[in-house]
Amino acid sequence: MNRVLSWPLLPLPAQHLEQVARSRHVAVVSDKQAVRITLSFGIVEMLIAPNQQPMLPGTEVYVWFKGGGFLCGPKREIDLAERESRHALRRVKAARAALATSRAERAARLAADIDILLPELDAAIPDNGDSDLAPFDSSPLPLDTAPGQLDELRDVERTAAPLGESRRH
Repeated sequence: MNRVLSWPLLPLPAQHLEQVARSRHVAVVSDKQAVRITLSFGIVEMLIAPNQQPMLPGTEVYVWFKGGGFLCGPKREIDLAERESRHALRRVKAARAALATSRAERAARLAADIDILLPELDAAIPDNGDSDLAPFDSSPLPLDTAPGQLDELRDVERTAAPLGESRRH
């Protein structure tokens, strides 16, 4: 179970805070429920928040930055969870590969059982002289071939009521 840590007890310049927050660090919990990280610029010490479950002194923990604050968790538990996660990922990848293989085998079996003779590709494509890709020809139709005028309904309403008269709905 992860615990929330306080901000560092001593003020840190922004560049040092970025260095601490950039990666995960290994630390040991002290008898005062504090976590000390030794870095190149000095020691950073943080306390486990008072409303968090205390840890036994001497417990190795990972310390990392997430979502605006520092967290820590027992190294042993986090390593175990990561190992289980990687194992589950490997199992999912193996299952997906097996599924893809079985789908390919099924598609090959179905393709081998087809008794329909398909026409030659050249005979199936009519040549209208416009292009080499006749079925994919996308020449636009003229706009006047629409099955009715677009403003047909509006024209009927205009002729039904003479100008100057108001219609009530």
